Amino acid sequence: MRLHSLRVKASVFSLLLIVAMCLFFILLGNGSMQSLLEKSRENRYLTYQYQISGLLNQSREELVQLSDLIVLWRGGTSASPEILRGLFDRQWEYVQISWGLESLKLYTNDRQPPIHWGVHPAPDAGADT
Repeated sequence: MRLHSLRVKASVFSLLLIVAMCLFFILLGNGSMQSLLEKSRENRYLTYQYQISGLLNQSREELVQLSDLIVLWRGGTSASPEILRGLFDRQWEYVQISWGLESLKLYTNDRQPPIHWGVHPAPDAGADT
């Protein structure tokens, strides 16, 4: 069999044509997959950005609600510990559910022990009674 025959030339040409077509479809599929991957990444990024924005807005609203419980606008001064105790006594279940709290401890400036709501911590092991 001669290498210059028409049958050998047609076979080599057909083989090269098949290889070229395979490479073309591989490159086309690779480009399409890269485009889909980039769109998927961008979509996930926007979804996460939207979720984080929503969570931040929700936290801001909850902080505003909590500040409404704590601050009484009587001349711009904050409430006394007794008033705060009354507010949290009335609103503790709401605060506990909306914030997912098990306990809350409120410290005051006047060296009194902190005010507790919810689960009370165990006393310190080294404390004298």
